[in-house]
Amino acid sequence: MPYDNGARLDMVDGLRGYALLGLFLVHMNELFELYWAVLPPQNVFHDWVFGIFAGKAYAIFAFCFGFSVFVMMDGAARRGVDFTGRLAWRLLILFVIGWLHGLIYRGDIITVLSVLGLVMLAINRIRSVRWLWVAAGFFFLQPWNLFRIACALAGQGWANAAPNFSNDPAMAVYLNGDLIQTLAANVWTGQVMKWWFMFESGRMSQIMGLFVVGLIFGRIGFFDAEDRFRTARRVAIAAVLAATLAFRELREPLTA
Repeated sequence: MPYDNGARLDMVDGLRGYALLGLFLVHMNELFELYWAVLPPQNVFHDWVFGIFAGKAYAIFAFCFGFSVFVMMDGAARRGVDFTGRLAWRLLILFVIGWLHGLIYRGDIITVLSVLGLVMLAINRIRSVRWLWVAAGFFFLQPWNLFRIACALAGQGWANAAPNFSNDPAMAVYLNGDLIQTLAANVWTGQVMKWWFMFESGRMSQIMGLFVVGLIFGRIGFFDAEDRFRTARRVAIAAVLAATLAFRELREPLTA
């Protein structure tokens, strides 16, 4: 389904703006990486911000990223141009910008999005929407974590050990170091811990799944023909609300 690259999609812009605001509020609430070291008081503001935005803002942002890949690639294809090389170059520039920002705040997610975006160059060549759904499902199933669980049940020591990101040598620098020491730590040590977290927590696989879903929504024209998907949206909203309530009630029994 073609989109007019010259026109802005208000709904997508709104989602992207909501996601950026949410990321900013969550990161402020997390004291920009210091949260896990000092655990500030859990006040009402904290609970509301985490309840509304945590785990959701980045997911929406990743979805919009995948949708944007479709818009750029599809627009170029309709002009008879292969946009793969230019998009790869843009992702490289995006990585450099994210890395520079990561020197100050290692939690910057732009570097992760840019690297995973390179995988989308290959996935975009899958023409079947059905196979794209299969790819998204594969990523959402968390294959690495399922493999680790299987190894843990089999008694493999490495699988039962604490995750690598739990041992964070950069945190001492953030708590007690000066600006120069923080910049030096974030050149390598801080970034390694971020990538370990993204990989071991399953965020990386989840982001890839959201990328693919964004690509699918572009392919099927979800934002271009809203009336076609009115029933599907209502069913999805009802299912999400039901799942939210169910998991809220089951959270304590499942984590006990």
